[in-house]
Amino acid sequence: MSGMMVTLPNGRTTYIGRRGRLPAGYGDNPPPPGATPLSAVVKAALQASPLTLPAPVPLRVLSSAGSGQLAGLPGFIVGWSISETSGSAACLAKLLDGRDATGQLLAAVGLPESQSSQHSCAAPGLTVLDGLYLDVVSGAFDGAVWYLPVSNDGPAAAAPPMAGTTPAAA
Repeated sequence: MSGMMVTLPNGRTTYIGRRGRLPAGYGDNPPPPGATPLSAVVKAALQASPLTLPAPVPLRVLSSAGSGQLAGLPGFIVGWSISETSGSAACLAKLLDGRDATGQLLAAVGLPESQSSQHSCAAPGLTVLDGLYLDVVSGAFDGAVWYLPVSNDGPAAAAPPMAGTTPAAA
């Protein structure tokens, strides 16, 4: 497989091979002089891109509020920070994809007394299709779940819409 010529956002063209910039004499198609490494091409493309993602919405999780719907929209869980607050007993909370405790389990956060859990999910995050439900199983805790809704409708979607995009035609 040979490489290809790519036009950068600044109008400059460069040669890209299977492994980034190919040294002269490598394979059948050596790069022209002054070829740019693949990492520089990716960095330049990302810097020139008008597409930006909205900030995740912090959703408060509090055991005293009981089990309930955190978000009614599809989206992604991108992380959480939860602390056991009683100091004398363990706690357990479940994050479910659904509208009640019968939804699909996405994550279970169990904490020993006086401990906390901070977790960042790998991109794009944990996929939520039917809404995010918190099931308080036991104990006392407080914290937040960072949620990235895929729609900007409703109270759970306080994040701004994606910049640089246009709505799809109906």
